Amino acid sequence: MDFKDLSAIAVTAGPGMSSCLSVGLDKAKDLARRHNLPLVAVNHLEGHALVPRLADSNIKFPFLTLLVSGGHTQLLVCHGIDDYVLLGSTRDDAVGEAFDKVARALGIEFGDMEPSQGRDNKGNTMGVSGGEALERLASQGRHSAYPFSIPMGHIHNCDFSFSGLKTAVHRKIVELKHAHLQALDTTAEPSPPKKTQSTDVYAPEIAHVQLDRAVLADVAASFQYTVARHLEVRTTRALEWCRANLHSPLRTLVISGGVARNMYLRNRLSNCARNFGVTVQCPPPRLCTDNGVMIAWAGVERLAMGLVSDIETTTYHPVWPLDKQKRSLFTSRPVASPVAPPIVDHLFPVHLESGIKS
Repeated sequence: MDFKDLSAIAVTAGPGMSSCLSVGLDKAKDLARRHNLPLVAVNHLEGHALVPRLADSNIKFPFLTLLVSGGHTQLLVCHGIDDYVLLGSTRDDAVGEAFDKVARALGIEFGDMEPSQGRDNKGNTMGVSGGEALERLASQGRHSAYPFSIPMGHIHNCDFSFSGLKTAVHRKIVELKHAHLQALDTTAEPSPPKKTQSTDVYAPEIAHVQLDRAVLADVAASFQYTVARHLEVRTTRALEWCRANLHSPLRTLVISGGVARNMYLRNRLSNCARNFGVTVQCPPPRLCTDNGVMIAWAGVERLAMGLVSDIETTTYHPVWPLDKQKRSLFTSRPVASPVAPPIVDHLFPVHLESGIKS
């Protein structure tokens, strides 16, 4: 393939780190000028939202998007290309960030999961993110072992929050490590529980403490379960909003972003959507994290709509919301909270597209 075979050049223009995106944008503009090609500046969040349509052309507008990644957690109604309504977003940490920080606190950033994937010279398993390592560890634990509170239970909109949950998990890890130390010291007098407990899991006095793998698995499972319940409650409320406010019936919930690789969350949310007659669609795992294919596909979709960018005036956008209007779609008055799906032992399989091989 040569430049003469191209119809346009698509490039990520934001949001993201300027150090890499600005360089890429400048290079794309230079290539577009030299080869006389249209430039299509792509919002990388739209890339996440649209990439499932590459694998399955039957995904029609409007659809609901749950975008879950290391930097973003959003619920959006996608009415069409460049036409989004934001229903809710995180107020603090993104869900992927929470997964990675809890994984680090548990000491499983890379895990000891798949030797077949190869190891680096320090013995760490390569190619396994903290979130993925936590998901695998959680599959060995009991989600009811440590009942963490579901975030924002008193706030009835579609926003998210993970900072408080992350802090609660850190506090539990500190508590378990102190208890482990006390159990090893048979000469120590039992100390009453402190009213306040440090959340510094890396404090020198406990940093060296290794908890049993079964305990780590229980903490991981309890955390992951609470995240799933939080996502379920917010997504249920978004589906209810769509049912009440959209003129066209909603048929699809798209889950995209790096955290969409988590099969436990996919299955929980698939059950949630099934209550509304909605099908869950997810990109293949390799297209969940940031990748060039999703940007190219978003460029194809935008080019087909005639949405090209001015080479001279297009700039990097550090902040680039998909929904360009500021609006309040939910009342601040307390309303009945939607009931999240019950705990089930059997999780129905998620419908995965067949157009692209993982």
